[in-house]
Amino acid sequence: MESLKYCEYPTASQTDEPTEKILFAASQLKLYLIKMKINTKLFFLFFVLIALDQLAKLFAPQTKTNFLFTYLCNKNIAWNIPVSAGFFYLAWITIIAVLALIFFKTKSHNQRIFLTLIFSGAFSNLIDRIRIGCVVDYIDLKFFPVFNFADAYITIGLVLIAINFFQNQKNTKY
Repeated sequence: MESLKYCEYPTASQTDEPTEKILFAASQLKLYLIKMKINTKLFFLFFVLIALDQLAKLFAPQTKTNFLFTYLCNKNIAWNIPVSAGFFYLAWITIIAVLALIFFKTKSHNQRIFLTLIFSGAFSNLIDRIRIGCVVDYIDLKFFPVFNFADAYITIGLVLIAINFFQNQKNTKY
């Protein structure tokens, strides 16, 4: 996105001209507003994705099992792997802190979208853990462990980050 690039104007300290200082301030304000608009959209996406997963969990059939839906209260981590609660929360906080740092440091809009997917999934599953003590899984494809939309968000975000990373590596090789 061209509009996300930093302005070409000199820094305020490099010029004594009032007009150039005003242009510099205006360009920085424009950049800030563009970033704020993008971050607002990502913040909205974050909450919409969480709401979709939480609504699906409310309406997931809790007594019947059919082809696509099976209600499962998963007290463990992915694919029902057991871990202690202390280790889980320590790992969760560490991973989210690192991803948040990457989110705010990256200039890539695509990377921010991919990280928003991961954050949405992680926070939606955390809501379940705090609210009911387990993660509600409800999508049952019969050939794969039962999962939910939040798990799909995390997986899709990670896959897209990996694809993006390898494409960038391929483009930077000589």
